[in-house]
Amino acid sequence: MKTINQNFKAVVDKLLADGLKITNIAKSMGYTTTTQIYKPLKDEGNLTSTALQKFVEAFNVRPEFLFSGKGSMFISENPDHVGYVIFNPENNVYLGASDCFVSKLRSANVYGDEVHAKSVTYNLSAYTNNPFAKNLEIKQVLIEII
Repeated sequence: MKTINQNFKAVVDKLLADGLKITNIAKSMGYTTTTQIYKPLKDEGNLTSTALQKFVEAFNVRPEFLFSGKGSMFISENPDHVGYVIFNPENNVYLGASDCFVSKLRSANVYGDEVHAKSVTYNLSAYTNNPFAKNLEIKQVLIEII
């Protein structure tokens, strides 16, 4: 597992590649000098919780990525229209939490965020006798109201 500093460096590298300046990143975090940002980037110091919070808010960074290195780095442009579904690739079916034991499903429950969807997959995997609870995947979906 990567550390917060390593995940932070990955995001900063992406922001720099997109054209942002290190001084702007440091200022957005409340730092007065770039030295304060270079130490964590070199894994020679730690980030404060206040600086991390400002960083997340300023650049729409997903906190889950910073802490675990999992998922996408950034919150999508329109997070209110994004959800997650649970999919079983072996049987090509989508699973809903209350319908997971039905052999064929035509629809799936949408979970508001990846963390909740992961929680459901974790709980489903506990049922080892259930053929639909193996090798589950979480897929991001765009939610459109028609």
